This record gives sequence, structure tokens and C-alpha cells, in this order.
Amino acid sequence: MDRIKINVGGSVFEIFRKELMQYPDTLLGSLSTKVGSSDDVQSMFFFSRNPETFNNILDFYRHGKLHFASGNCGAALHDEIDYWQLPLDAICECCVQEYFRYEKEMEQIKVLKAAFEESDLTYDAQQVLRSRRVYIFNAIWKFLDQPYSSKFAQVFNIVFLLVVIMSALSFILSTNKEFRDVLIDFNTLEFLVKHSELPFFQEIDLNNSKEVLFSTSEAIKELRDIDFACALFFTVEVLILALKHSCKELCLLFLSFLIASIYFAFIVYFAEYKTDDSFETMQIGIWWSIVTMTTVGYGDVFPKSGLGYAVGTVCAFVELLL
Repeated sequence: MDRIKINVGGSVFEIFRKELMQYPDTLLGSLSTKVGSSDDVQSMFFFSRNPETFNNILDFYRHGKLHFASGNCGAALHDEIDYWQLPLDAICECCVQEYFRYEKEMEQIKVLKAAFEESDLTYDAQQVLRSRRVYIFNAIWKFLDQPYSSKFAQVFNIVFLLVVIMSALSFILSTNKEFRDVLIDFNTLEFLVKHSELPFFQEIDLNNSKEVLFSTSEAIKELRDIDFACALFFTVEVLILALKHSCKELCLLFLSFLIASIYFAFIVYFAEYKTDDSFETMQIGIWWSIVTMTTVGYGDVFPKSGLGYAVGTVCAFVELLL
């Protein structure tokens, strides 16, 4: 026969045999050897596939180029090409980017899932019955680590987010001289009253052990900074999980820009701490980072030390990435 009939999902297509035999390594090109797959009465091959994209498959045999209609699902195109065993180098240049964009998106999705996938502590019934502590630990872990495990967990994480934001704001305000002394006095008084009954502090002579007291206070300050950093990272993770179902690129760009501004303000504030009073507060540092990353460059505030110059250079390059 010169022509071959192909039934794809109820739609009948016809094509010359010689056109199929040009590509014997493909599924349709090997039809002549697969007699068992055909209906001998009607001389028709049947495939239980979606016929919507089959015209594009046949055009490959007719013209030697594979095109796709715009708007087709990338996963469906991958399945069709794999099923019909078509060579990837046959995809026309105008459709290559659309085809491989699906692979890039899938790789990005895998990376995001691996980074933010909610792990679970699962125990069988015997383990739970054998140890009530395991059950309680699992419930507490879900409550603290998985914001959407229950309504109470959602409320807790919202409150926790507000607390971290307030902590960040209080840290920024503490760089102001009028707030700094008040906050230091309050935190010192609270710490002394809270821990005044501990034997360790009762043994410290404030007149003869100033170095020990100073070292202890510095260590406690570092521990508070580490705890704040861990809380901030958890908050960012919660924020990303809240935004993953929305595609508001503008909001995501704004958040990235705001975080970068705060980080650079924090770095430049301490980089210029021993110089003159150009960066008196972190608010001025935030203003400087925003002006630098938006390439406005008013010049009213600028770093004057070598480390400050390095921070400004990195800040300008980060703006290009954002």
C-alpha cells in the first residue's frame, strides 16, 4: 500500500508509507514491521493517544521539521516526543526554547521542593502506643515546624512573625542614641532581676570580677544574636511558603529589595562605626542602600573607609542582579 491509515484516539490520519520509512528509528517509521499492532481487515494502525498534537507529528515526516503550536503544555510535548520516539534535533529553532523551558522550570521546581519540602516525623501505631512521649513530640514538632498543620499553628506562626518583625525594628531603633541608652538599661535591669538568684551570678564580685562579668555579657549578647538570626531565617521560610502559591513578581522583587537594603545598612553601619558620624543610625544606612541600589546616588551620605567602599561596591553589583 502506498498510504497508511493511522487511528489516533478515534481520529483517522493518512500518510504515505515512503514518508514514514524516511525515519525507520521512530515508532511510525517501523510500522511496516509491526504487523501485530495493526488491524489486518482495515489495514489501519490504532494508537490510544490524544490526537490534538498528532498533526505536528505527521508534519515532521512530511517536512523533516518538528513544530509545536503555541500554548501547548511542556509535559505533554515531552510525552508525545518520547512516545513516538522522535529525535530532539528535529525540533525547529523557533520551538527549541519553548521545549527546553519546560525542563528548566522542572529543575527549578525540584530545587524549590527540596529546599522547602515539609518533612514529617511518622511513627507506626505500636511506637505511638509504646511511648506517649513520641506522640507528644511529634505533635509539638508539627506545631512549630509546619505552619499549615493546624489553625493554632497558623496563629502561632503569625504571632511569631510579628514578634520577629518587632525585634528587628527594636534592633534598628537601638542604633539611635536616644533609644540606645534606654534599651540597654532596660535589658540590663531585666537580665539582672531575672538571673539574680542564680548561684553563678551570686559568686561574681562586681568590684573584682569586671572582666568575667563583661565576658559573660558579651557571650549572652552573641547568643541573643544567634537566636535572632535563627528566628529570622525561619520567618523568611514562612514568608516564602506563604508566597509560593502567588505569582506576584512585583511583590517578590520588593521583598528582595527590602531585605538587601536592611542587610547592606547593617553592614555599612558597622563598617563605618569608627569613622565620623556619616552613618549615625541604621535608618540612614537603609536610606543609603536604597539610594545606591536604585542608582540615584544623592551623595548626601557615603562611606569613607576602605571597608565601606567595598560594601558600597557589592551593594551596587547586587542591584544589577535584582
